[in-house]
This record gives sequence, structure tokens and C-alpha cells, in this order.
Amino acid sequence: VRAEAASEVMGRLTDVLMGMDLTTGAARPEFKATSPTPAAVKAEPEVVDEIAAEAPVEEEEEVLVEEPWIDTPLCTSCNDCLNINPLMF
Repeated sequence: VRAEAASEVMGRLTDVLMGMDLTTGAARPEFKATSPTPAAVKAEPEVVDEIAAEAPVEEEEEVLVEEPWIDTPLCTSCNDCLNINPLMF
């Protein structure tokens, strides 16, 4: 059930991304929410039951602290990054 739902969501995401017009200055395309299919609505309680049946597991969040870095081949030495946000570097 999860695989089917994930596949459907990824398909929608692909359609939205492939349909974007990057030639215009539009920030983002209009998004129309769709209601879930009847099969997905019926399958939803099963997924909730599976999740509830699992023992609660506390996950520790990893705090990733790294200095900003651009690989040398990717850096054009234009200083645009410093002009955009001088506090970052």
C-alpha cells in the first residue's frame, strides 16, 4: 500500500516538475490539489494500524554543522555568493 501511494505521489511530482515553464519569471506553477482515490481512502486505516502496531522508536536528530563550502571546480570566483549573503562565508 505504501509503495503504491509513494509511486502515485512521485508520479504527480514528476508531472508537476516536467510541466514547469522555466523560461518565464514565474515563481511557481499553479497547484490544484486532488482528492485521494477511493482505494487510497480505504487503505489508509490499514496503514495507520501498521504504524500504531510498531513500537514507538525515539530517533535522535543528527545536528549537522558544516562550514559553507563550494568545490573548487564549481567556484567561478565571481563573489556572487558573498554579495548575496556576506554573513554566510
